[in-house]
Amino acid sequence: MKKYAILAVLLLCSLPEQFVGARAKSGEPRYVFGLSASPKAPELLGFVASEGADGEFVEGVPTLASVGSAGQVKLNALDAPKGPDDFSIPVWSSDSSIAYLLLDSGIFQFDLPSHKSTRLLSGNMTGLALSRSGNELAFWLSEKGSETLVLFDLRKMKERWRSKISNQYEGDEYGHELAFSPDDELLYARCYDETNRTPLRMYDIKTGANRVFTANVTSVASYERGIIFIEVRGRVKKLVIVTSARKTRVLESETSFTKLNSSGSHRWVVLQNLATKEVGLVDSQSLLTNKLGFACDAATVLSDGTIVCSLNGKVTVKTHATSKSLPGNLLPGSVLNQFNVYENQESKSACRLEGWREKGVCYSKMAPGEAKAIIPVIENRVSSGDEQCWIKGKT
Repeated sequence: MKKYAILAVLLLCSLPEQFVGARAKSGEPRYVFGLSASPKAPELLGFVASEGADGEFVEGVPTLASVGSAGQVKLNALDAPKGPDDFSIPVWSSDSSIAYLLLDSGIFQFDLPSHKSTRLLSGNMTGLALSRSGNELAFWLSEKGSETLVLFDLRKMKERWRSKISNQYEGDEYGHELAFSPDDELLYARCYDETNRTPLRMYDIKTGANRVFTANVTSVASYERGIIFIEVRGRVKKLVIVTSARKTRVLESETSFTKLNSSGSHRWVVLQNLATKEVGLVDSQSLLTNKLGFACDAATVLSDGTIVCSLNGKVTVKTHATSKSLPGNLLPGSVLNQFNVYENQESKSACRLEGWREKGVCYSKMAPGEAKAIIPVIENRVSSGDEQCWIKGKT
């Protein structure tokens, strides 16, 4: 796993849709990663890496971006040690006053009002998640041949429990993602205790007891009302959610994305294909997915819906997450008479739509080339308490 240098830079970003940015004047960064948006404030944390003489990305420090009302973004170096690139992005308290960062020498607490950082815990760690209440941190302690999941109580400043598993994985490890359920009763963890797959385990917050929830995943993240993960079966990857009612639902029966990242407010989840750098979004209010049409090394969504993207050391402010220019975003009151059918349910004459139902009206994503079949709506109905649209007809 490469280690990356993080340098302070000053970036001038445009207002949405103008796609303007600037690179650092010294060190010439080539890679910006680990972007994490504040839940409330127009700020984000991330890491800006510079390429060394040997072509490797080496040591450095994390940075904080503050977004001005005119669209200017100023990034300042934090007074903290270097940070590794292991997909462990910073996590924020719900009021945006505190952030926690996983760095080479341990976990640091960053106080936003004073801009001071303090080492909270020392050790060789990976993966980081903060409970919705802000009372617990979850992380992995890495040892040779094994990994230990730790739940840490921030109020009492001591461990609640730890759970050790072997590390049997024979491939390259990337992403030890952790995600709390909305009620903070469960913790979902991507694990490496199998030789050729990474199971998703579900842990009981009170006891630490766990079981395999899904046999193989490439990523897991939290969203506003549940958790979301990418399940792998053979060569097929599925985008799946677990709702607050703990019901499992397939959002996409086949997806090209491999990585997930929650936004600060938890409304949006960033989707990314690590090989192609293609990015997309899931809006947790409509549960629609959008391919954004541009590439990013990393991306996040500010609390107001502004999309921030980094590519080749350049950070830009992109379009708004609710922009009607994105496929799948419809203005309130829009009514479509035809829908994109993507999955058969129950029988050949019942098809669930790629869309949602609101006040008796069906809405649907209509992106060019995505439809498997377009047929008129004959019947709308609600299934299993979910606001979904159904139709009669064959696909």
